[in-house]
Amino acid sequence: MLSIHTPACRKSRQPDKRPILTVMDITNKMRAAIGYYRGSDYAQSEQLCLEVLDAAPGHAGALFLLGIVYDQTGRKMQAAEQLRKAAACCPDRSDIHARLGDVLGSAGRDADTVDAYLQATALDPDNVAAWINLGAAYFNLLKFDKAVDCYNWALEITPENHAILYNLGNALKAQGRFDDAVDAYRTALSKQPDFLPALTNLASLYLEYGLVSESIEVNRRVLAQKPDEAVAASNILLALSYLPENTPGKIFSEHREYGHRYRHLAPHAGHRFRNDPSQDRCLRIGYVSPDFRNHPVASFIEPVIANHDRNNVKVYCYFNHFIRDHVTERLRGMADSWLDIQNMPDDEVARRILGDEVDILVDLAGHTARNRLPVFARKPAPVQATWLGYLNTTGLQTMDYRVTDAGASRPGDSDGWHTESLLRLPHSQWCYQQPHSSPEVGVPPVSTAGHFTFASFHNLAKITPSVIATWSETLNAVPGSRLLLVARGTQTRRSFLLEAFTANNVAADRIQIGEAVSFDDYLKLHRRVDINLDTYPYCGGTTTCHSLWMGVPVITLAGETATSRGGASILGAVGLDDLIATSRPEYVQIARRLASDTRALGELRSRMRGRMQSSPLMDAHRFCTDLESLYREMWHNWLRTGRCGSAP
Repeated sequence: MLSIHTPACRKSRQPDKRPILTVMDITNKMRAAIGYYRGSDYAQSEQLCLEVLDAAPGHAGALFLLGIVYDQTGRKMQAAEQLRKAAACCPDRSDIHARLGDVLGSAGRDADTVDAYLQATALDPDNVAAWINLGAAYFNLLKFDKAVDCYNWALEITPENHAILYNLGNALKAQGRFDDAVDAYRTALSKQPDFLPALTNLASLYLEYGLVSESIEVNRRVLAQKPDEAVAASNILLALSYLPENTPGKIFSEHREYGHRYRHLAPHAGHRFRNDPSQDRCLRIGYVSPDFRNHPVASFIEPVIANHDRNNVKVYCYFNHFIRDHVTERLRGMADSWLDIQNMPDDEVARRILGDEVDILVDLAGHTARNRLPVFARKPAPVQATWLGYLNTTGLQTMDYRVTDAGASRPGDSDGWHTESLLRLPHSQWCYQQPHSSPEVGVPPVSTAGHFTFASFHNLAKITPSVIATWSETLNAVPGSRLLLVARGTQTRRSFLLEAFTANNVAADRIQIGEAVSFDDYLKLHRRVDINLDTYPYCGGTTTCHSLWMGVPVITLAGETATSRGGASILGAVGLDDLIATSRPEYVQIARRLASDTRALGELRSRMRGRMQSSPLMDAHRFCTDLESLYREMWHNWLRTGRCGSAP
């Protein structure tokens, strides 16, 4: 509520030439300013506030309202300045501190936001909104324990509030407290059964912890209530690729249905692009991703952005995540243009990209978390392509190309499983950048441990019953061997995992389970591993590259889909085709062969980094030359089709 009775700040002032207004004059002007504000006439409201402040610079009510007006008109920092002045005049007003927190939060100033909300909650412990927003600020700062505390305080005041329970579930999920997060989401749904955000995040939680079928079922419930819910639709498509029983045809059919669901977003035939139609000019390449941060995708996109020939391309980055870290800042410094789109609606993002006159817009996320595929459905660039983050079709008719290679997408059937045209890079679809710091490669641990150690560092969604059965056969083919499993959520699912292996005749004491660790410690874990085992039908990408960099060979099982051939693509690029299996028996046979010759394994381990560094996998200059040639081919194709000037 706006107050018109707040006194002026009690500070002594020297006589000056300010206009003289009576208390009644000020009261009337403030009433009028509030009226104009409520009628959305912000200019008049601002003018009256300024008149009051001209006569009484410390009038907290005018400062407060002016701050709100500035906030409504997009002047965040000016709004914060006025609200800080109002708070200094009336430090006991919880609502002023809370509104300051709102403004700072919307401006991305989460650290300052915390201070404002702490003041608000200290003055008014029953201010539920302030507790919720304080929790959100802590969440954005990755202080999940404090976020949980805030949401619990809010629930003490309003225990039936489904939105608070949902936020609590998110914070518990971020802490890795699977059971508690599930309880929070389910309780929220018991209060509000049609609360879709809770359903959607519950489905994501199930997928993260390996409950793939349950995740699909919950997401289908979401789509039954809201057919155009893009997050749920993408989550289903991602989950389908984890299940070995799904054929390429079924997976493609579901992706194509996604495209049909959003085809109404495509621009009308009269929509015109203003891009310069010159054939060989410098092209504007736009990359859209939530992963310009400490994320696996960054290991592959950073060397590309760094090595692009700026005579051929200019790089426009569109970043869709609230987490910003040292990798974000490094990439921002490399880009020719950068735009944070996390809080922008799809229509606004599309308008900004269209205004930037991007020639080729590249999606780096596919159907993974926080993608912006609905932006691509609006076709804001003449040419659109998907690459890197999702090894499958998007299903969108407005996505022109998918960038891949022959190892991941063999010519033939795979072309028919895409709504995009496949363009294959000649050497590799990957451009791996080694970690900025990493431990030296160690000797095979079998030489000192007395037993052979296999390992997997994949997320739980990839570790399906079929994968566990194959790994069990592998362990039994190498007597005395062990399996090290390290991933987020493994401790929560420990009993399930051990029971699954014992059901496949592997004793529980042969399975070592560890929770996810820091990146440095993750790299060091490879010193405890002789061979890493890839998952299927959703293979590893970054995990495979990291393993090879640490000298540890990886056995992969290549299937029919692109998601099942990522490992084959990487191993083929470094000349390790003999580690690619095409059947479960061959997978086990390769493991037995490697384990039987520890001397050869040691030699392979010691030479692995040199092999990688001399391979196409780590030749960023050659990769960018290949990629830019593909971009030029895309551009020329668009010009030749006669579509220059209008969207298809």
